[in-house]
Amino acid sequence: MLRTRGHEAAGNLDFLQESVVRVHPLEHGIRKFKNTKKPMKVKQHRWVYVLVFFAIGGFALAAAAYPRLARCRAYSKVVNRADASLNLQPQPTKVAIENPGASVRMSIGYADIGLPKDWAKSVTTHGSEVPAIQIAGEAGEQIVFMPPFFDTALSADGGYSWYRNEASSQRVSLAKVFMMSTAEFDELIGYTLPKSLSRYNQNGIGCFATEYVRGFIRFGPKAEPGNILVEVWSKRGDLSQGMLISSRDAESASRIVQCVLANLEYSVDDVPVGDVLQTLIRSELEKHDLFRDDGTIDDRQDPE
Repeated sequence: MLRTRGHEAAGNLDFLQESVVRVHPLEHGIRKFKNTKKPMKVKQHRWVYVLVFFAIGGFALAAAAYPRLARCRAYSKVVNRADASLNLQPQPTKVAIENPGASVRMSIGYADIGLPKDWAKSVTTHGSEVPAIQIAGEAGEQIVFMPPFFDTALSADGGYSWYRNEASSQRVSLAKVFMMSTAEFDELIGYTLPKSLSRYNQNGIGCFATEYVRGFIRFGPKAEPGNILVEVWSKRGDLSQGMLISSRDAESASRIVQCVLANLEYSVDDVPVGDVLQTLIRSELEKHDLFRDDGTIDDRQDPE
């Protein structure tokens, strides 16, 4: 077939138009945008997922950290209150109990005690239901025997183990408090709070043991070294007792404590019930010339 120049020109024109369409930059960009449109949306969604993930994770961490931070604040209030650091600092040290010299033995009904010779001036009782016994000295010193008891709420051995842990408790770091479980924190506060509140710890804490008793001596506040608190447990039965000693100075108070504890021996294995305890105390104290009846123990007659 004969092709004219017109046909050739027309054919060349069609070829050029097709070439322009294939390589036109604008069309090329549009096609590229269309081809990448869906992947770009997916990429944007991934960032949203990441942000949501971190938001949920941050909320969960904050929710978990909040009670721990609250514990740290509560603990800080306990250990930073007035005198708390001073009260918490002492740790128990062993104290030897030795009779300091001439002494006289005396029965208080449920126990035998020792007192410095020619020291006692008067013996009285306080409280009608469960009486405490107060013995005063010539120079104004006194010792008060609180009513005996035995409470297993704190520990099965009448609280001795609990008091030992309480006396040994000390301040810990907030980082350690933060990492504690709820049970560990409750135990820490249970020991730390009572010790932080007791000024009797300030001059030190002694632990002692004799043939018949064991316990702790709290040597009083810094400003009142003559005031001592003693916590005693019988080694023969279920019985414990608190004693308060008040004296003009630490030396005199320590002499009284040593004399009492060196001779202390309980004559009962368990805490007597109220009526029996009153009878034991009254029957013994009335034998002493120094006994002063303040009327707090009612006279009781045997039933007909």
